[in-house]
Amino acid sequence: MSDEFVYDGSVLSCLEMLSGGITCFNDMYFFPEAVARAALDTGVRAVLSIAVLEFPTPFANTPDEYLRKGLAARDRYRDEPLVRFAMAPHAPYTVSDDTFREIAKLAAELSLPIHVHVHETAQEVRQSLEQHGARPLARLAGLGVVGPDTIAVHAVHLSEHDIDLLREHGASVAHCPHSNLKLASGIAPVARLLAQGINVGIGTDSAASNNRLDLFGEGRTASLLAKGAGGNAATWPAQSMLAAMTINGARALGMDRLIGSLSPGKQADLVAVDLSAPELAPVFDPVSHLVYAAGREHVSDVWVAGRAVVRNRQLAQARAQTLSSEVTARCAVWQNRIRSTVADGS
Repeated sequence: MSDEFVYDGSVLSCLEMLSGGITCFNDMYFFPEAVARAALDTGVRAVLSIAVLEFPTPFANTPDEYLRKGLAARDRYRDEPLVRFAMAPHAPYTVSDDTFREIAKLAAELSLPIHVHVHETAQEVRQSLEQHGARPLARLAGLGVVGPDTIAVHAVHLSEHDIDLLREHGASVAHCPHSNLKLASGIAPVARLLAQGINVGIGTDSAASNNRLDLFGEGRTASLLAKGAGGNAATWPAQSMLAAMTINGARALGMDRLIGSLSPGKQADLVAVDLSAPELAPVFDPVSHLVYAAGREHVSDVWVAGRAVVRNRQLAQARAQTLSSEVTARCAVWQNRIRSTVADGS
């Protein structure tokens, strides 16, 4: 893992997302400056998280070093209109009470969202009860971490009290159905979350636990899962799911006054979807089609802040076109290097 490795992987991800109609993403990973460069080089909007853990990685060794490097990246890209930052204590099982308190303080001082993986697995909940005598969300609430700017990523194994905490504190949930299914983490109780008026947006988690950065696919699966799990075909209808894929995500990031809907005065982050293909005919309800029939392959044009980044299903910017060729070629090098590392057991 290195700055170069993260940059190349992030470029691939940004190009995949743009081609599939994703204009803004929230990331939690190491080497945030590499991800920022990738986002700017490809033209996508990004909210990059300052990841913090208690153990060392190739990026940092201590919580203080994670924070120092992450905040330095935020300062460096402070004037970039397409790049924002969030605090990201990784998860309750990788971050201490003292570090959570420090992050809550910094987030309040700097007006930054807090992105945290929480209640993803049943084991995580059991471990928290054994070690802290409280469920993860209750512990985080006691440490001042849960609030209107909190993004609870996954939120799969929730009790009624957990849901009450999210509602009372005005927190948002990033629902990642494909990742939760692939890792056998479970199915999030989204019908109960929606019934309580909790803001739920849609995420992919990452290519590492999903394989596809496909918001159309996530939205369709999320809606169908919610219906099947609750035994109610009216759960999460198309109009509500389209909101989850757009304005709800913007609201979770504190950006709903800037992006997330087509309204006068907002940034022109736009996606054109071609509904003329035979597999999409006839079209009685375009919104229903977007959720249940269309896919990222039907995205024809994309604009970020009014700038065309995809035109007629092709990358529109010269820099992105060049990067696509260069980074795709370097993939073979990374693939062979990773394969050799695994084979050597190192």
